[in-house]
Amino acid sequence: MLEGVVGLMHTVADGPDLDEFGVVEMLVGSGVDRGSANRLIVFVPIAFGRLVLEELGVRGNQMYRRRLDDGRVLGPFPLLEMTEFRVAVEHRDHLRGARGFRELAAWSAEVRAISNALEAGAEVQGAVTEPPITSWDGDETSS
Repeated sequence: MLEGVVGLMHTVADGPDLDEFGVVEMLVGSGVDRGSANRLIVFVPIAFGRLVLEELGVRGNQMYRRRLDDGRVLGPFPLLEMTEFRVAVEHRDHLRGARGFRELAAWSAEVRAISNALEAGAEVQGAVTEPPITSWDGDETSS
């Protein structure tokens, strides 16, 4: 799974104009199965973004929710049950200087929300995020 995380980092760094769909297609083309590619683009940015938030004194919620195509929201589910999230968290300290890390952290909706709050003059230190709401194809747990 670490290879998938690093592959995602390189794909994002090498293709800055790619959207999430383009990144998934690049990962699939490099041999990553589609389910894992979809989970990687959802959960790695959360994991990397949490490191940025921690530096700002913001604590990330350890749960996530999933929005279905019909609009229903399921969960919460523990983030650490997702292999992609767990591996990214376990390796993020030594990956933080690698190309693609900051770009993926910036994909995190939590990082964008905290950045917007800071720009508006809010004090964020000590804040705790709500469980992120994700959308991805697949089961509730990773393979």
